[in-house]
Amino acid sequence: MIITAIGGEASPAGAERFSRDVLTKRAALIRKLADSEKVILADVSAAWLAELAKGTPQAELLSQVNHPNLRGHQLAADVIIKALAEAGL
Repeated sequence: MIITAIGGEASPAGAERFSRDVLTKRAALIRKLADSEKVILADVSAAWLAELAKGTPQAELLSQVNHPNLRGHQLAADVIIKALAEAGL
């Protein structure tokens, strides 16, 4: 299994990194690798961005400036469990 990184850092430096779209580019490379190597993909990045798009403030998913809190970890765990289940594991 390969997992895309979550996007999140509630700081000016984090905002600057997001403006350069670093994590989105990395997630795209991970998706491509998972597809080409036929590896299970848990696209936590997409789920994280979807949660933000629904209006959830990033701070509600983080315990510190760049570490998920319980809700952020639960979001990631749900994606990982779903990917494993879809793979029959």
